[in-house]
Amino acid sequence: MPTLYFSRADEILNKLLEWNNSYPDEKIQVRGHVLVWHSQTPEWFFREGYTVGQKADGSENYVTPEVMNLRMEWYIKTVLEHYTGENSPYKDLFYGWDVVNEEVNNGGRGYRTEKVSAIEPLSQSTHGSKSSWWAVYQSNEYIINAFRFANKYAPADLELYYNDYNESDSSKVKDIVTLLTDVKEAEGTRIDGMGMQGHYKLSDPKLSDIEKAIRAYAAVVGQVQFTELDMKASTDITSEEVLAEEYEKQAEHYHDIYMLLQKLDAEDGIEIGGITFWGTVDKYSWLQSRSSVGGGSDGLLPQCPLLFDSNYRVKPAYWAFVDYSMVNPDWNKETEEPEVAEDTQEESAEEASEPEPVVAEPEAEVTEKKSNPFVPIAVAVGFVAVAAVAGTAVFFGKRKKGVGGQPTE
Repeated sequence: MPTLYFSRADEILNKLLEWNNSYPDEKIQVRGHVLVWHSQTPEWFFREGYTVGQKADGSENYVTPEVMNLRMEWYIKTVLEHYTGENSPYKDLFYGWDVVNEEVNNGGRGYRTEKVSAIEPLSQSTHGSKSSWWAVYQSNEYIINAFRFANKYAPADLELYYNDYNESDSSKVKDIVTLLTDVKEAEGTRIDGMGMQGHYKLSDPKLSDIEKAIRAYAAVVGQVQFTELDMKASTDITSEEVLAEEYEKQAEHYHDIYMLLQKLDAEDGIEIGGITFWGTVDKYSWLQSRSSVGGGSDGLLPQCPLLFDSNYRVKPAYWAFVDYSMVNPDWNKETEEPEVAEDTQEESAEEASEPEPVVAEPEAEVTEKKSNPFVPIAVAVGFVAVAAVAGTAVFFGKRKKGVGGQPTE
């Protein structure tokens, strides 16, 4: 068997434990990512003898699905026991884990297969497009088994998710719904939510498409989360004047999304479990570099996708989630919030004091309507640290107590 090295992630988690011990009222909790992902599983993991090659007949030397099941179960068991097992020092840090990531094609083409790209050689160490998981199984069996093994080895209170990008495109929504349904209906599995990555532009996707997607996913799994939210610049923002205009447009669009999420969260059958941003400050965003993966950029123009600028100062986008009157003084929350059906109205939360500079997905009081232990709509700042050989990472954000996303001291 291969050897798994956890030292890089452990180093970060040890810092979080120190923080939690020092500040028990401001504990940080962690989201695990990800157990099965085509992009970060090394090609040799699928091959006989853990070596990429060909069989005597010239075909690729993939192992059988039966052997791959053993490898997958070993890997998921080892990772989950290390981080969430009874004897793990980190067991109380984690609230959820992405089990499978990005296994649906764009454009209504069904599951991701080993034939998605004609230019990626099978011999390369990892694949941005092709799925060697599919090459082995030729079906979604590996997705079902991933959730089955995760359910077997994860604590009962650790939520398990599917996560994907371009998740508001109507053609892809249908295929993701199929995946969620297949997982939910399979014997021995558990799925607690759908992660919408949310790598958006100012003009795309439309709010109506985001709403339709949320409704479709919630109809199957109940809970929907935004897991990698950011917003690509709509133009060249090199000049200060254009940058200021972009900030205002960005804040307005973020606020529109936030109002939509609050409206949907108030409905029975839909739970918005949290919002995680894909980074903290603009200069370290992945959009500043060229990336050919979904939601990426060409790296040619500067970007401003997050809540804090490159000097760690709050932007208008920050206030879009905390107090939109700081962006638009004429905004009246009481009149402009999306209407909520009378039978789902809840008592308003106590007036919030001015928030601290970083706001994150809180650990919260439970509302009367919902029993979810996390505040449905809250801001979380995401970080990533690679943890193990097959693509595991941890995401974490500072969590503050509050109700309905309103931060409190």
